[in-house]
Amino acid sequence: MFKQLCSLTMLLGFCVLSPLAQADSYYCSTQGGNGYINTGDSIQKVQTTCGAPTTNVQQQTPTTAQQQNESWVYSAGMTTPPNTNGFVISPQVARTNEVVPAITFQIVNNQITSISSANHGSASQFRCPTTGQTIQIGATTDQLVKACGEPTTRDRSTQQVNVPAHVVNTWSYQVNSYSKPLILQFQDGVLVKIQP
Repeated sequence: MFKQLCSLTMLLGFCVLSPLAQADSYYCSTQGGNGYINTGDSIQKVQTTCGAPTTNVQQQTPTTAQQQNESWVYSAGMTTPPNTNGFVISPQVARTNEVVPAITFQIVNNQITSISSANHGSASQFRCPTTGQTIQIGATTDQLVKACGEPTTRDRSTQQVNVPAHVVNTWSYQVNSYSKPLILQFQDGVLVKIQP
């Protein structure tokens, strides 16, 4: 990443940068300390280098994301191949050529989160009767199609879910009444924006 360096001109404690709205690097020279700060620095390093800010505003930004939910059903009527266990759910072992009930895979963001059957309840894995391959919770939809083929039906939905919030700190350093304040923005304790 290109680091913008300060000119040698000092303006009451802070050096002057070229007229870009944002910088990757900045030279602090205050009573609290001096030295370069860079995006990616910790909040502690910036405070050690530049001293305490004039203002510090902290807020938590709630974040949501779209979650893709799917329900894939492989219909009843498949038979287990000889010498394999079909629905591996409990100590019960499927007998050779036993008819496998409808199997439902719940999928979130292309990853299997549950496997169930009306006859057997929930399972952590399923042996596909057509190929003999075992598929487990945590497998991807691509792995499921490779192991068991295309499902009989697919139901899809999308929902908004909350994800962990980010803590955003905005610090300002007011050098004097004649210049704009230096604005530093941190996300989760890491410097992400320098606005001279």
